[in-house]
Amino acid sequence: MAVELGAGYISKALLQNLVIPEIAKRLAGKAGEKGAKLKDIEKPKWLRKIGLWLDDHPVGTPEKVEKIINEHQDEIVRELTEHKGELSDLGQQIFDAVNELKGRIDDALLTGEDKEFLAEVKKNFDPDEFEKRLEKILQKNAGVDQQKLREELTTFFENMGWGNKLGVIDSKVDLVLQSIEDVKVGIKDLGEKIGKIEKSSKIEIQYFPDTPPNVTVFVDRKTHLDDLKNSLAKKNTIVIQGIAGIGKTQLAAKLQQNIKDEYTTFWKELRDVDTFDSVTRTLAGFLRKKDNSELAEYIEGGTTDHDTVLNLLLRSLENKNYVLFFDNYHVVENKEIHDLFKQFKDRLKGSMIVITTRNPPPFVSPIDRGKKQVTEKGIEGFDFEATKEYLEQMGVNVSEEQLTEIDKRMGGHPLSLQMFVSLEGEMEVSEILENLPETGIEDYLYDEIYVRLDDDEKRVLQAISVFRTPVTSEACVHVAGGGNVKERLRRLRKKLIVKNKEKLYYLHDLIREFSYNLIDDPKDYHRRAGEYYAQLETTPENILETTYHMIKDAGVINNEVISYLICTITSTFSAYNPHQYPEHISNISIV
Repeated sequence: MAVELGAGYISKALLQNLVIPEIAKRLAGKAGEKGAKLKDIEKPKWLRKIGLWLDDHPVGTPEKVEKIINEHQDEIVRELTEHKGELSDLGQQIFDAVNELKGRIDDALLTGEDKEFLAEVKKNFDPDEFEKRLEKILQKNAGVDQQKLREELTTFFENMGWGNKLGVIDSKVDLVLQSIEDVKVGIKDLGEKIGKIEKSSKIEIQYFPDTPPNVTVFVDRKTHLDDLKNSLAKKNTIVIQGIAGIGKTQLAAKLQQNIKDEYTTFWKELRDVDTFDSVTRTLAGFLRKKDNSELAEYIEGGTTDHDTVLNLLLRSLENKNYVLFFDNYHVVENKEIHDLFKQFKDRLKGSMIVITTRNPPPFVSPIDRGKKQVTEKGIEGFDFEATKEYLEQMGVNVSEEQLTEIDKRMGGHPLSLQMFVSLEGEMEVSEILENLPETGIEDYLYDEIYVRLDDDEKRVLQAISVFRTPVTSEACVHVAGGGNVKERLRRLRKKLIVKNKEKLYYLHDLIREFSYNLIDDPKDYHRRAGEYYAQLETTPENILETTYHMIKDAGVINNEVISYLICTITSTFSAYNPHQYPEHISNISIV
């Protein structure tokens, strides 16, 4: 799940990764003894409780436990929770026990049995494996406070009695954090590098319009739509806010669809690498299409003073009845973009902006909220009747009792319901509901969907997940590496996993994250994605994506990345082949 992680979460995730293999080893060892009862497993007591639970559940026979554990030793954390029925509960039993152990570690209240168990775990401590696990966990939240992380991990491992491992742990934390920071800083700096590339030659404003997603099913939001439409005549800034998967983008797209005969609309999906220049140049291209070239001509003249750009932009938008939609504002990290939107909020007249975001946008202050200067619309899940309507529209028949359970367990979360509908064609409704966990419902539903895909469908899904923006079927074919990719795309669309707008394909952010995390080694996918973008027209967008995938392939910003940028400037070659650079380019060093 795309959630805000903290240092405490990271230490808990690490603990699970460290101790579950030892739990698996003990379960498998006891299961292999003829006539053994798992409740007779060696210390600690909480592990005996898991053994007792297994003895009491017929599906969890020692033989079956041993078979599954032995087959999946390398993926034990994930595999314990992927098997259906009782074994999904086994994973929850283990996680609960590990979390209780984490609590005793945090409170420095380890029992003698805990200490004996952790001593065995420490014997199998592999620094390199630890680094891999830590890196995977940190990649989900590279923004965690580093000092807080170090303090948490130091206290955590000291409380475990692993003080003599702190030297190894510190060095691995340094390596991982530096690697992540290198990539993060490098990607953040790419906008500046692209800016230098553009300044080396005449800037030409080009406009490649984004399109909002198709809205085929829409329920329970009419009141929201009416409120938002009325707000357009009163406020120049509308914020649609809610958690991931709750339907923010769908609501904004439906609003755009409903007002396009009354207003001139613009749509842009924001990205974490966007800059003041990338946003304003896109708007300059849009305005040129509307027969206003003043801003585009100023930028193409080579002088791009931000104050002048802003004033020209505001003047071009004034009293034009434009509605500018910006999707996914929560990914923005660039302060200049926040400042730009603050200026929109404070100075824009006769046109409006609409943003979707998971978090309150920084450019809206408490004073703004107190004065009700902006319209903020919080989006929640469907109510009972809307859930019923949605399932009916999707052709899913459920009993009143099942509908009540669905509403209770999923809370009307649109993405969860969408995955439920996708899975309903493969499993009985009663079976889905019976196996739903108390938490992590989206993860569970996705896992159940994923395991039922054929190998080619999984490959195509993983290929799409490496892209950060909607792409053509040709891009999917290139990265998936052959096979009947277009037919697989059609199937995945029918299963509601892949979305499309016009001729472009994409995944919801959460589905993309789930799919990407299932790739054992994504570097090959990123290499092919880089090759694909490099063969396209040399636009700033394509240069940026090529460079991004080169970095993800290499893991660092190295000579090859810098070489590609230099070669793009000089036009000495256009195809990305990371192992065949001209000799004079390959000898360039990164300072």
